[in-house]
Amino acid sequence: MTTDLAATRLKRGPDFGIRDYRPQFEQMSLDELWALYTDVDQILAARIVAKRQELDRRLEQLHHSNGPAGSSELSVRASSSGRDRL
Repeated sequence: MTTDLAATRLKRGPDFGIRDYRPQFEQMSLDELWALYTDVDQILAARIVAKRQELDRRLEQLHHSNGPAGSSELSVRASSSGRDRL
């Protein structure tokens, strides 16, 4: 589900900022705002999952390229960083 606001963003390009939407936000109903929120939530969740998969893949490549000693050191560093809790 993509709102008209999201479609407008795609047409206008990356330089079209959130400030440019303010008049549209003020005219939107609560249902429209909620729909926009859910669209943004889904898009961001998908981006987070994709980024996590990319980082996991890159970490796996590092494990294979560094051999047993290097990979265990990377595992300790990765798990102690707290970033693996996404």
